[in-house]
Amino acid sequence: MHLNSSLKESLVTTRIDNPVALAYDWIHHNLYWADAGLHSGRARIEVLMLHNRWRRALLDESVVRNPTVMVVDPRFEQGYWSLVLFIYCDYVIP
Repeated sequence: MHLNSSLKESLVTTRIDNPVALAYDWIHHNLYWADAGLHSGRARIEVLMLHNRWRRALLDESVVRNPTVMVVDPRFEQGYWSLVLFIYCDYVIP
């Protein structure tokens, strides 16, 4: 992989629905993403180890709902994500 785009490579091409957030661990060279799962209904957070292309789902729809933002701090081996809550209000101000 080169930063000048001379070599483009597809890293993930299967079992991905609607990726909405991406984070890179520059120490361990891992790529994390949040998939909202809009079409499949299976929201999840996954990781891809770039040195060997090993992929794993870290959290699934039982924990993750509507992920939108993601960040990792590899110095402390922490990851954070936020979600969007849709609130419906059926109240009209007179």
